[in-house]
Amino acid sequence: MTQLDFLSTRSAEVVEIAKDAGRRIIAVKKSANIQIEKKSDQSPVTAADLAASDSIIAGLHKLTPDIPAMSEERVIEVAGKNSLYWLIDPLDGTREFIKGSSEYTVNIALIENMIPVFGVIVVPETGRVFAGGLTIAAFCADGGGKTQALKTRAFQKKNPVCLISSSHKSDEEKVCRQLFENLDIKNVGSSLKYTEIASGLSDFSFRKTPTSIWDTAAAHAILRASGGDMFGPNGKILIYDPTKLENPPFIAVGQPSHDWSKLLAALR
Repeated sequence: MTQLDFLSTRSAEVVEIAKDAGRRIIAVKKSANIQIEKKSDQSPVTAADLAASDSIIAGLHKLTPDIPAMSEERVIEVAGKNSLYWLIDPLDGTREFIKGSSEYTVNIALIENMIPVFGVIVVPETGRVFAGGLTIAAFCADGGGKTQALKTRAFQKKNPVCLISSSHKSDEEKVCRQLFENLDIKNVGSSLKYTEIASGLSDFSFRKTPTSIWDTAAAHAILRASGGDMFGPNGKILIYDPTKLENPPFIAVGQPSHDWSKLLAALR
């Protein structure tokens, strides 16, 4: 099976796998017994993360048994940088989830030749779905199934909108305000930052603090399908090398043709 064959025939089933994981997360939340543990990097993990991860991996293995699946909670060795593989963040925004915020998501991406060719993001609290990829136009579906196309907007020179993580503000806001006049800063958690850009509601996001490849892969696929992209300090698009799990600092933008050179320089 080539990724083109898969994208044209089975993508809706991946959406259902992500939705099921979202339901499992909600079930853990409703149990009011969210036990928090620390991973080796001291980041938090809960039973919801693990339940969603197990559910997604099982679903994808049944759907595509020949495509390996790497999850934040189950890092595996993927043979070869040019491999086709799934990259999963079963609960993106664990800190927001623990705090009781609704700003967390389920993220599933298909990677080929280190490029995200398909992505699905589900928002468990609302039932919203974002999806798109190489051969699938980016779209959003609300909890009732009503869909709309996603398209990024032209850069708003007078009042640009920048998105900064709710949990990792660091000096990112200060840097952006120094580079842009009349800048509107919005603090948004998880991959929802990038769905806002894909939806034409914001202009860019700036991230210097550490992220892993599963944090951005699904959103990157959707953002590219809607007209945007993500770039590292060298000005080249983010890649997803399965042997290197950490992203460099990066920007996510709605209009790649805009001159982002000053913002890219600030990443270095």
